[in-house]
Amino acid sequence: MRTTGWFRAAPVAAMLVLLSLALAGCGATRGEAQGEVPKANLPAFVYTSAASLESYRLAVREQALLEQQPCYCGCVTTADPPHRNLKECFIKPDGSFEEHGATCDLCGKIALDAADLKAQGLSPREIRAALDAKYLEYGKATDTPWPQ
Repeated sequence: MRTTGWFRAAPVAAMLVLLSLALAGCGATRGEAQGEVPKANLPAFVYTSAASLESYRLAVREQALLEQQPCYCGCVTTADPPHRNLKECFIKPDGSFEEHGATCDLCGKIALDAADLKAQGLSPREIRAALDAKYLEYGKATDTPWPQ
């Protein structure tokens, strides 16, 4: 008895479907599999723009880095309580999300620059020096201690 091509291909197709389901990670997106915060865990204000979403996701991934870097947008005097570092523009000391970073483009730019500099291999101190050189003209920096 001769089989048609479909009967021979069916087991292969079934294996491919099972393999793709296994690799899908139970519905996680590619970013979530790489340590991104799932969209369902972000507050609505994060979605004001694509840049806002990108900076909040970065803030979740790079909390330790942003905690060592200052912000220059003026949040040291305008936020209540005043921000002490760049992380607090996105994530409050209690771990909840801060709305400020969703509407302040400068905070997002600083965070993205810090992450880019880290990706280039710079130390937290070198990143701080580069950020100071670029952003100090924008306003008073937060009272963030220099990284060790």
